[in-house]
Amino acid sequence: GWHDWLKRISEPEYTMAFEFARKGALEWPAEDVADPVMATALAEALANAIDDEVSRARLAQALPLIVNWLQRDGTFPRPSMRPVYETVLTLFALGEARDRGIMSSAAVIGEALLSIGNSTSDYQKLLNSLTTLFTEGTGTNNLYLLLELIEALLRHPCPDPSAREAFWLNALAVLEPLRLRLEPVQLASLAALAELLGWPDSPFSDTETIAQDEFAPKLANLRIGIYTLTESAARQAASVLTRLEPSTRVQISSDQVGSAKLKALAVNSDLLIITSLSATHAATDFIRANRPSGKPICWAAGRGFTSIVRAVEEFFGEGSSAEVL
Repeated sequence: GWHDWLKRISEPEYTMAFEFARKGALEWPAEDVADPVMATALAEALANAIDDEVSRARLAQALPLIVNWLQRDGTFPRPSMRPVYETVLTLFALGEARDRGIMSSAAVIGEALLSIGNSTSDYQKLLNSLTTLFTEGTGTNNLYLLLELIEALLRHPCPDPSAREAFWLNALAVLEPLRLRLEPVQLASLAALAELLGWPDSPFSDTETIAQDEFAPKLANLRIGIYTLTESAARQAASVLTRLEPSTRVQISSDQVGSAKLKALAVNSDLLIITSLSATHAATDFIRANRPSGKPICWAAGRGFTSIVRAVEEFFGEGSSAEVL
């Protein structure tokens, strides 16, 4: 397990450290450290591993694997694992790497901590770590990660509104210089998010000046189906997509089990988006059973509207990971 791995990563001859971590992330039971005492012990072992230069480098390389392992826990995010989540996020913030894999893993842990609830001091600590990460690591290639975190702050309880407002202002300071380098779909997402946050004078609020690009014509007359239990996110995503291309037709379902409406969504949509973190197994199984052969299903990684828009954009990009039945 991770305890034994962490004990060995300072040994120069332990050259297979990353290979064992990659294998362990898939095989070691994630529930083994669910006990609060064991979770605290793992958090301490993770924190102590950065005292040595060799172990610090190996741990930094393995942190995204540890996040994948944490997500394998059937009840992720688990409140008793708070010490581990907090330590992992701190290690991300202390590290120098800011590539997309690192930022994506950090965002997963950030939302996990938001969802299990925070005291005022925990909330401030969390937002400080996220600010460090995203002010240094946000670029055009991982913009949506920051947008999804901003949305998550709207969804989850806020014990310190001033700390949340400070995070949003820092985010605005990061996003504004990127404005001229963003694609129209990203600008449209930012404009919708600015409206949600009450930024009427933000540099993204003037959607009339958003230029057309090669993405918008691909939406022309397209029937897009969105399945999510978070109806507000689906409506906001539909607004962004139809703003880009008015002929786009978007249908939404939040049914928790199979229904005539859900079947129509599965059968008639040219492109179907499912939010994997806001869906029931019964409904997704029903959709897959009724989806005609050759019609794609895309999975949105988050719960918010920016995650849905991102899934549509990536479907038309290179290397699409859409599922075709």
